Formats: sequence, structure tokens, C-alpha cells
Amino acid sequence: MTTLEEKVERFEKMYFHLKNELKWQAVDKNYLMILSSIYGESNKKEAQVSLLSLGKILKKQVGFFSPLNSSYSFMIAALLDAQYNNPEAKFQELNTIYNKLVDSGFKKDVFTYLCALIVLNEETPTFSVEDYADRALSLYTLMKEAHPFITSKSDYPLAMLLSRENGAPIEIIDRVENVYGMWASKGCRKGNDLQFLSHILSLQDTQPLEDLYETYARIENYFSKNGMKIKPAYYTQFAILSLLEADERKLAQIHDIAAYFNKHKAFKWKQQTNFATAVNIVMNYSMEHEDILKTSLYTTLDMVIQAQQAAMVAVIASAAANASSSDGGGGN
Repeated sequence: MTTLEEKVERFEKMYFHLKNELKWQAVDKNYLMILSSIYGESNKKEAQVSLLSLGKILKKQVGFFSPLNSSYSFMIAALLDAQYNNPEAKFQELNTIYNKLVDSGFKKDVFTYLCALIVLNEETPTFSVEDYADRALSLYTLMKEAHPFITSKSDYPLAMLLSRENGAPIEIIDRVENVYGMWASKGCRKGNDLQFLSHILSLQDTQPLEDLYETYARIENYFSKNGMKIKPAYYTQFAILSLLEADERKLAQIHDIAAYFNKHKAFKWKQQTNFATAVNIVMNYSMEHEDILKTSLYTTLDMVIQAQQAAMVAVIASAAANASSSDGGGGN
């Protein structure tokens, strides 16, 4: 089994490998860290293929207006390469599911590809693709009714994950809203990050919310006491750790790895991404070493992480597009 130190080393090695391979691409450092984290979470020691080549292959198989006709292709390529032995063939299956989701009402977007990946990764699907789409879109519509200004296509993957839960969509959304309301009443800032947290914590519907909040508060307090300035950007990681019921040993491991990255010359200005990476590394390490009964939960949370990573990439892409637009319109 891989040690925690080896997982950290694997992440660093992959980061510098991808940095070199994609050096002529306009790839943000945060994006490179996300791509490296995707590989670091897998059990493969290195990329099987050239990510640049695989990204180009995927682009050739989609239309001009596809969301993958952009730097998003690298993320989907990395997710497929990290999980499957024949990523190019798996993309054919992924694209088929994606097109079925679009036909069912999903928008053409990278987040719809993540929804397709959720379906693709399920070994024994509970529903057909069309049934998954109907339940997920029902949940998404209810999300948008509750929070019209902060619900966007970035919520598609969590709607898809929640669609696999027992109960009618309205019952699932009631729990989501109960989480959102309780955490807001405890001082969490309302907005996108709190909504993402409420979706994650609603993936576990057996634990009373009071007990779940007690676990959440314990985790947040640990990092606060150890020098972290608590921001909404960290809500996702705290939610993941709450579902895992992370003990102090795991929290200390995460703190130490994040601190190491914060001092690292290559990553020192990326504290939010450093913390997310540290959580991912420890979660994956735990999955390899702990009770097999937790595997389904870890698999679900792995998809949550992918959804968050895609949301971060979307923010990066949007910022880059806005900067390019400003540069283009600012000359005399």
C-alpha cells in the first residue's frame, strides 16, 4: 500500500510532469494542481498517456460548440486516464451517456459531462440514464426554486448524486434546505459555498442534523485553533470530513500536508487549493487502509471532489475569459 508521504510525493511529481507537458498551453497553476490531484487520488503512479495528446483526441470527437472544445478537455481526459485502462474507448461510452442526458434536458456543459461520469462509474446502476436524468433534473429545478440566484449548472453533479438517494425529490430537497437553514443559523455565510455544503451533507440522511453539525463544528474548530482563517471556500472540505467523521489524527495529517504545501515554493500562494489537495490525499489514503464497508461513501465523496474541482476550473476559465475580454477592449 502507498504511504501518505508517497502520495504527497506522487502529487508533486505529477504536478511538475504536467507543468512541463502543458507548458505551451495557457493553463492556470490552480488548474495544474487540480489535474495533478486527480492523478494523485488514483492508484496509478503516473499518467498512462500524454494528457495533451488525449485532450486533443477528445476535442476531435466532439463538435465545435462542445464544452470540451476548450481546456476542459484536459480535466475530462485526466479523469478518464486516472480511472480507466483505455481512456479513449471509455470516452465513447461517456459521450453516449452525455448525449442521452442532453436529450433529456441537461444543458451542453462540462458539468453535464461530470454527471455522465457519475453514471459511467456506477458498477450496478439503479436506474436507466433517462430515469437518472429525470430525477436529477427534478432535484435541480427544486434547487433553483429555493435559491434562484445562486443555483447554476455547477449544481448538476450534486443533483445527479442526490438523485441516487432514496425518497422523492421533494423529500431530498427538504433535507437540503434544513441543512442550509441550520448551518446559516449557526453563522455560516449564505451563498454558493453553503449551498454546496448542504448538498454534500444531504448525501447522508440517517444521522440527525444536530449530531452532524456537532461533528462539523468540531472539525471547523480544530482548524480554527490551528491558525486557519475560516472562509466559505473551505465549507466543502469541512462537509466532506464531517461525513467521514474524521478524527483528530486525520485532521492533523491534513493540517501538516497543507502546511507543507503552503511553504512549498511552487504552491505557497495557493492556500485554498493546498487545503483541498491535502483533504483529497488523506481521504484517498484512508480509503486504501480502512474498512471496505466505507468504500461506497468514499466513492460518492470522490465524485463530490470532482464536482468541486470542475467548479474551481470553471471559475478559473471564467476569470481568464474576462481578463482576455478586458485586454482586448482596453487598447487605443
